[in-house]
Amino acid sequence: DLSMGQSSARSFSRFLFSGAEEVEIDGSGRVLVPDHLKTFAGLSSQVVIAGVHNRLEIWDEARWKTYTTSIESQADELAERLGEVGMI
Repeated sequence: DLSMGQSSARSFSRFLFSGAEEVEIDGSGRVLVPDHLKTFAGLSSQVVIAGVHNRLEIWDEARWKTYTTSIESQADELAERLGEVGMI
């Protein structure tokens, strides 16, 4: 729900979505992640698929563990900030 009237919102959206790529689901229900996105995300053989609001994110398992450990230690502060802007 970013306002596209703000330059910073347009820049953020452009940055976030410019790397998106439409892919096909194969006959077995699999999605082939393009090599350049695997490299960008640092994906190895073990990944985590995280549901985030209205999308899925694919994380390297080790990076996910590091990220969640960091976020867990900041949970109270993040909840307070989101409450201040009316998100929760």
